[in-house]
Amino acid sequence: MAWIDKTDSQPTIHLEVWISKNSEPLILDLQNQSSVIKLCYQLLSLYNYPPNTEIILKDFKTGREELHLSEIEKVDTRFNNKFLISFVPLDLHIDSFYHLLTNESSSSMVLITNETYKSVLNYQFDNMSNYNAHIFRHQLLYVAIRDIINGQPTLFSKCLPYYFQHTDNNALFPSEIIISVFTEILSKMFADKYEWISVDSESHVPSLPSMNSNLSEATNFSKFIVDLISNGCSMRSIIRLSLGIFRPASFIVNFIILITDELLTRFDNPTVSTIVEDLFGCKWLYESFYDRSSIETFLNHKNYFDLFPFLVLRHYFYNFLQGNMTQVDMAAIFMAYDGGSIWINKKASTAVYTSMFECIYEIIEAENSPCLVLSKSQHESILRLLGKAGSIFKKYLTPYAIAQTQFLEVLEKTLTLYKFEPKGLLFIVVDYFIQGKLLNESFLNHYIHSTNQATRESFLIELNTYIVSPLPNISFVYEEPKKK
Repeated sequence: MAWIDKTDSQPTIHLEVWISKNSEPLILDLQNQSSVIKLCYQLLSLYNYPPNTEIILKDFKTGREELHLSEIEKVDTRFNNKFLISFVPLDLHIDSFYHLLTNESSSSMVLITNETYKSVLNYQFDNMSNYNAHIFRHQLLYVAIRDIINGQPTLFSKCLPYYFQHTDNNALFPSEIIISVFTEILSKMFADKYEWISVDSESHVPSLPSMNSNLSEATNFSKFIVDLISNGCSMRSIIRLSLGIFRPASFIVNFIILITDELLTRFDNPTVSTIVEDLFGCKWLYESFYDRSSIETFLNHKNYFDLFPFLVLRHYFYNFLQGNMTQVDMAAIFMAYDGGSIWINKKASTAVYTSMFECIYEIIEAENSPCLVLSKSQHESILRLLGKAGSIFKKYLTPYAIAQTQFLEVLEKTLTLYKFEPKGLLFIVVDYFIQGKLLNESFLNHYIHSTNQATRESFLIELNTYIVSPLPNISFVYEEPKKK
């Protein structure tokens, strides 16, 4: 088994590790002077050990201990060999240290500040190897946040918003450690408790535990997150990366609701709308729901329609194209937003275009056969869907140049994802938009030639291939089916 970790700019070191002399070796090509922390995580992951584990490399022939990885800072020529590998628990005595750090009775006569704790911790870290300090930070932060969640915050845990204001590599708690701790918190304290299905021993009917049965821990964690936001901490990447790996999941949606509701108690609606859009984003949020009915429930909670306009457009435009909403109802939603500046924001047009292409590819994928070229029935179904979408676009999106840009960007991104298949789809959609005056030909030409990206070349080739067989004129007048 081989693991490669190298770049052309640095010489590599060949490392072989063996669980025993009779086992198969793990072979690693390492970049010279690379971080041992990364190597430790790779080895622990490959051998399925937790992070708080010491890795010992022994001489393959003699069995004598050669390297304790936690005590080494960088990969060097010592690794250019083969070793027997063993693992032992790494006890950094975090519990006793945390008890001394947070023993408020012993420090009641001393003024404790953010900088006091920081000085103590930096002294502790300076006397540890990089790997041990990394694990120590992780364990310390986990315990501090756990106390907050359990409703027992300490003076130290109350300082976390101050420390989280800076999360670069030189910070007390770098962002990668915060993300790792948040992920562990969600996994150990919430995912197992609220998400996994259990089966009743008598009825054998599966049941899904509800977070609503005990909200105290989840509420405390959500309030902590909002405390961080209120103190100016940048939480976007931390939230998206830590919560994101669990999506779609009901407990993640519940956390989004709890965080949003807590924000509403501290800020006005426009401010909350701005915060949640930056924090979650339409695409990330949309992918958090396990089915469409849960989106409906979410939007009806405390009337979230004003807070999440892009999710509203993404969800309801899909419903409209699928025939689950009338054109009158869809138009009412567009009119509600048309009075403001929402269409100047590219995320609004991106939301509706993304829904349109989702519906188009559902038509294509409905046939259980590889689709390299559109069938006649698919072609006709797509034209009908474009007519339905065009009836809305022509009325509400035409005046905005940003809508043309977003149409082409979503089209390019979607087709790239599907490797520009099926053939002919690009031309059908572009030709349709040009005929309906939703897309200007000179704008299209400028977009295609504005960069030398390979996808733009594929764009041009696809259009030129099908331009010799233009489609018939297409009407953008959509009529609701008459009820029988």
